[in-house]
Amino acid sequence: MESVGSGEALKASITDVEMDLKGEGGTPLSGFFDWSVGLVSAALSNILDKSAHYEGGRGLILMGEPCSEQTVRQRAKDSETADFIQNAPIPLQSTDCKGVIQWANLAMLDMMEYTQDEYVGRHCSDFAPDDQKDLMSEMAKAVHCGKKIKEVPVCFYRKNGGIVPLLLDTNVSYSEDGRFHHTRCFFRDDTGRRVREARAEALVDEMDRSLSLLDNFMSNALHFVRTPCNVMTQALDAARGQLDSTNLKAILHVNHSNPVISEAAKAAILESKLMLDVTVGQLSDLTRTLDDVSDLQRFEQGAELRPVINDVELLPLCHSVMAECALRCHDGVECVLDIGEGKATLPTDPKQLRRVLHHLLANAAMWTRQGSVHLSVTHDVYPNGAPRCVFNVTDTGVGIAGNIDVVGKYRQPQSMGKAPKGGSELSQKYLASVQQARDRQVEAAGSLSNAKGVGLGLLLSYNITNALGGELCFSSEPGNTKFSFSLPY
Repeated sequence: MESVGSGEALKASITDVEMDLKGEGGTPLSGFFDWSVGLVSAALSNILDKSAHYEGGRGLILMGEPCSEQTVRQRAKDSETADFIQNAPIPLQSTDCKGVIQWANLAMLDMMEYTQDEYVGRHCSDFAPDDQKDLMSEMAKAVHCGKKIKEVPVCFYRKNGGIVPLLLDTNVSYSEDGRFHHTRCFFRDDTGRRVREARAEALVDEMDRSLSLLDNFMSNALHFVRTPCNVMTQALDAARGQLDSTNLKAILHVNHSNPVISEAAKAAILESKLMLDVTVGQLSDLTRTLDDVSDLQRFEQGAELRPVINDVELLPLCHSVMAECALRCHDGVECVLDIGEGKATLPTDPKQLRRVLHHLLANAAMWTRQGSVHLSVTHDVYPNGAPRCVFNVTDTGVGIAGNIDVVGKYRQPQSMGKAPKGGSELSQKYLASVQQARDRQVEAAGSLSNAKGVGLGLLLSYNITNALGGELCFSSEPGNTKFSFSLPY
């Protein structure tokens, strides 16, 4: 009443005023009223209050209206909701269509270190760094068009000049007639996430640096090991050449008068040649393994193999790799080569094709205790009608049981499956799972417990067949495993 009477305001009101009233017989009653105070002219005051007489000026009028119980309950709920939002631990604010702040809760004010009067009524861009003012403008336009903003990283200046990183979510409140009312803004402190991301990036950088150092070390180590292996191989080849049939005949001719010496010399020479052959073979295997490791390292680094295409005679190449396989097989295991009718040559890289067949046959020989290792070459066509050459390596070894998950998420179908595409990482997981499944099957069967490979062959074969234009596939069950790939003519 004082503010209205002094002219500071034309009217004032107060709601939910609890008052004690007297009922019938003087019984005290409690009720809630809404009261309003306003200025009226002197003439109207005289009409309303005939017992008083006002001359000029204005008078005050006080009007009260009782509140219904429903109104009281609703106002209590609204008050509780407002208190909940005002004291919520999440910073909240609302803005108008131009981005001017209309309201902010206590958490928002505490985070920004402003008072209500200092913060409300200012534009959001007043608190944004210069490099984010355009972002604020674009977000205001998007929100005004009814679009929601979800977890957008923003930064605000605090009162003390510090910058706080935030994640912003918004939605729009519309009036009953569908017009824009205000934007509700929800903020979360983004400092923790940014710290975690920075730490993760630092770990990734450190890992990349470590892997780079490891790659350099591996490259240098492979070079220093391969070089003496090549020198020793050449020296042993030269020594073996000194023990050829011509030198043997010469030694026997010198000692023809003493048959005992001749036979002893002959046996010593043959034994020396055998030892040299075994040593050269072991060095060749070591050199081949070094080449495999080096190539796998390049594949992991994203390098692409560039095949040197030539017309390859299939029969001699297959005979050669099967002969090597026969030396690796257990006693009693049969090696079978089957080449179907068709073209005798295949345009591909002979060195890489030999490597694939060598690894697949070596893998089959290692896991086959009895039965056979079978290499078949057939001629077929792709679904589009283009001719292709199909290579199948089949063994009767341990195999992989159907209840073993071979490829994890890339589950092997009952028919011949295909290795997943997607780079060396996926191929490594795919083929490593095949090797692990075989290991588990061996342990379950209790046989071949000492048969362990280096683990390079399948992964290398997968990458090489892809580079040659094919794709390595497999199917397996206990006692029957088949690896297959096809190359275009």
